[in-house]
Amino acid sequence: MDITFGGDAACVATMRLPADLVQRLADATSATSLQITFAPSGEGVLECDGERYPLVSREEGGGMCELIEETAGRLAAVGVVSKKLTVRQGGAADRLRAGYEQADVEKRQRRAVDVAEASKKAKTVKTTTRVVPPPAARPAARSAPLPLPPPWAPTSPTLPQLFPNPSPPLPQPPPPLSQPFPLPLPPSLPSPSPPAPHPPPSTPTVGLGVPCVPHPSARTCGRPAAPRPACGRVAAGREAAAAAAMRESGGRAAGAREAAGEQAEELLSEWCIHRLALGPKDLAALEKAMHEAQTKKLLSQSLQIGSLNRVLTNVAQKQENGRFQLLTEKLAVVRVDWEHYAENERSTLRAVLFKKGILSQPTACAPAPAASAPSAPAAERIVVTELTSEKQYLETREKFGTLYKSYKQLDEELAQYTKRFERMEEEYEQASGSEKEALAKKIRDEFRKAEPTMQRKVEQQRQNHVQLKAYKNAVNSYVDRCNKEKSK
Repeated sequence: MDITFGGDAACVATMRLPADLVQRLADATSATSLQITFAPSGEGVLECDGERYPLVSREEGGGMCELIEETAGRLAAVGVVSKKLTVRQGGAADRLRAGYEQADVEKRQRRAVDVAEASKKAKTVKTTTRVVPPPAARPAARSAPLPLPPPWAPTSPTLPQLFPNPSPPLPQPPPPLSQPFPLPLPPSLPSPSPPAPHPPPSTPTVGLGVPCVPHPSARTCGRPAAPRPACGRVAAGREAAAAAAMRESGGRAAGAREAAGEQAEELLSEWCIHRLALGPKDLAALEKAMHEAQTKKLLSQSLQIGSLNRVLTNVAQKQENGRFQLLTEKLAVVRVDWEHYAENERSTLRAVLFKKGILSQPTACAPAPAASAPSAPAAERIVVTELTSEKQYLETREKFGTLYKSYKQLDEELAQYTKRFERMEEEYEQASGSEKEALAKKIRDEFRKAEPTMQRKVEQQRQNHVQLKAYKNAVNSYVDRCNKEKSK
């Protein structure tokens, strides 16, 4: 009887059976049973209907065959008595592994030869230099008309993106008149319109713009399997998983504290800008005013003197007398209608902004529309007349650069809000079913707190866009007029 190796076997072992056993196997019926047992030493026993026959295996391929126990059961299950039984050859895995290693070595050798030949051919290739003639000089084409920004309005009750994603590079002011004419015109300003929300309509949401995916345990059917005792590696794995869950929850809590601290410092920065817009102040006066604002719950109680110093470094410049003066580019974000200004402070601020050329008139603005009227973009605050001299041209360029810095800073601040809520949305998607409700409430509360500030920044950015457009039109008209006079 031949025993054919199955699976990864590579040789055949031969068994010698007694003649009476072979005859019995040939005349087997459905009641005949066969069982073969081999010991690790190679000796085995074949049992057939209660009778035992010794079996001896011989070495093949230089190693002893590692045979496993095979029970044929009732021979009627295979129809006839088969002379081929499946065993396992232990040395085959080593031979296969050695073959794979040898194939890898040969493959690396062939690859090294190919690389050497390719490098040798590359050295023999002749290099040619192509001379490209310069393009013919031609006048620069005028840029397309500047698009007006569309009015802002939330488009979905879910988590809306109230702010633009990072846009293409903003325009730079036109070159000075000392350069040769004709001068190129600056490109169009990008529109700060907010993008549309992106959650798929077919996925149910929780009012946050985040898909509401049920927990995997809610989809299981039937009674869950009984828990098995944790021992050995299973217990160690569960302990590691529990420790990882604790670290993850701690990281989420730290992220929430960091987001709350960033929001508190943003409110402090806005507060400092509006206070310093009225005039320079020393550190003691600012610290006293900050404590009063914390008492009135206008600022967070967690803010310390260190937070005030960090904010002043970004928004103000320290003078020789120790007072802090607001940076010029920060005046563009100051609002006369700030809710924490008194009426006399508003009058003072209007005079300061008029002196700096930010307001067209020092008087109060027009009355606000009725509460029932829909909100609309604020009117253009700067009245830019026709430029008639190079001095006005240079002053307008300087104002353009100052306002451009404010526009860019607002864009970066709104981008930070975007990253913040996207990070909270990712935490919501990765949370389990029991944590989703708490995270949903947290996101709604955070968004409700940040929404007024975001709307104010979006509206301020829109006003800056209108002002930059007015400056640009005036400068372009002056440059065109100078070009025509120069060409005559």
